[in-house]
Amino acid sequence: MRYYPLYLSLGGCRCVVIAGGPVAEGKIEPLLEAEAQVTVISPQLTPALKRLADENSVTRLPRREPTFAGQRNHGGLMSILFIKLVHTVIFIMLSASALFVLSSGVADHISVWTWIALLAILSQGIVLALSGWKCPLTTMAERQGAPSGSVTDIFLPKWFADRVFPTCGFTYLVACVVVIARWIMR
Repeated sequence: MRYYPLYLSLGGCRCVVIAGGPVAEGKIEPLLEAEAQVTVISPQLTPALKRLADENSVTRLPRREPTFAGQRNHGGLMSILFIKLVHTVIFIMLSASALFVLSSGVADHISVWTWIALLAILSQGIVLALSGWKCPLTTMAERQGAPSGSVTDIFLPKWFADRVFPTCGFTYLVACVVVIARWIMR
């Protein structure tokens, strides 16, 4: 086991560094060498620390910048709750749209509402593609301090939220294919 320069055994210990600049970088490297579990709290990171966070070598908690000189934004929790609510409503509407499009295609009852629902699904796909396959609302929630990683900005059970993209993406794809196939066969 490696030791921190003060001869402390930090293996497996949680250590917090509140900064993300070059000085913090110099503090974090020896902590990692001493096998500590490092959490960095900072709104911005150096490229090297960002790489460590992306590799999950350190945990990052993005601290928001003060809104006024010396004052913090106390509306962060409300903002996260609002984002979760909006994201959940959008998720429910798009899921209902996908099920509607799928049932319309299977029943061969394609109407104007089918095309509107299909357009909503496709527009969501375009937004996701343009934002690197990460929902912009998730990015907004993370900026407000929500944990990053899987979808944490939606009111769904974690076991389902972790499977949203594969489950819903497959349903959306099948729904689109069925409707387009029915439309072409007319």
